Amino acid sequence: MIRAALAGLLLLGLGCGGGPEAPGSTAAGWLDLRVEALPDLWHQVRHQAQTDQGPAPPDSARGAALAAARAIEAHHGPRGWALLATRLAGSADGAALVAAMEAMPSTDEGLHADGLAYARALAALEADFVAQEWPGRRAAIRARADELQVRLRPEDPRLLDALRSPFGLGAPAAPLPFYLVLDGPEPPAITLRTRAGPVSFAAVATLPGTLLDETVLHECVHALAAGQVSAPPAVDLFTRLRAAQEHSAANDPAAMRELPHLLIFAHAAEMVRRHVDPAHRDYGELRGAYARSAAAPEVLRVWTANLDGLLDEEEVVSGLLAAALPPADGPGYDSR
Repeated sequence: MIRAALAGLLLLGLGCGGGPEAPGSTAAGWLDLRVEALPDLWHQVRHQAQTDQGPAPPDSARGAALAAARAIEAHHGPRGWALLATRLAGSADGAALVAAMEAMPSTDEGLHADGLAYARALAALEADFVAQEWPGRRAAIRARADELQVRLRPEDPRLLDALRSPFGLGAPAAPLPFYLVLDGPEPPAITLRTRAGPVSFAAVATLPGTLLDETVLHECVHALAAGQVSAPPAVDLFTRLRAAQEHSAANDPAAMRELPHLLIFAHAAEMVRRHVDPAHRDYGELRGAYARSAAAPEVLRVWTANLDGLLDEEEVVSGLLAAALPPADGPGYDSR
């Protein structure tokens, strides 16, 4: 899932939020699930470059793409990938991606050059990928997209209302664009801010069962919080937490960066349990996010009580701050 450290640094670029439906789109209600070849190829090659450290095939389009992906990974890391992926959203094919990458404004010439090399390599690989690999991969992704349509029922606004209301977030002005791909690097999902609005990606192969539902809802909260709303309230919960922390004697920037993300983990999991499957187990529990946080048990307790209607707004804010910013001699938030 999107790393909190990336939330503040995503470049505005090309995107698709609020625009016309994409060719592989199944927009219904508030969620626009997209299954397209180019995003899948982008993530497949990046995943292969990350997991297969053998030599790239010489003199081949696949080899050139792997070499370009490894250069981005080595020279620019996750931040560079996030910035480049803003050009992927909304690119209909490899040629459009090359054009978008060429037009990308950047003060980092190395990142721009490596991104352009990757786009050109994918464009050269695209036709063979679409003919040979994409039909099977598309069927596998589409099956998971169909599961989400049935379980999340995005044509019904009630789950969206339950997802956004506890945070004080407004409704989206258009269906939230969400690209599903088969495999990809860790973390398995990310949300990016583009000129046209937030856009999300998730790799379905590493998210079995309702872990995919939780991940999609998690990223949708990030997208809503990033600003794609039709009628934003004056102050959302994240803003209130930041303001309260600034007036607190405690000062732990790392804990306050992690608290909103921990809240979204807890909230998305509870939404799945309450609206999809009561037996659902949290991503944070199964993938270790809660274990990395000494604050997690108390944050989960406060947030569950809030969803049950047992706390007022002030009690929620004070309870969450007390969990994330304990006394100096008490347990703290491990952001490692």
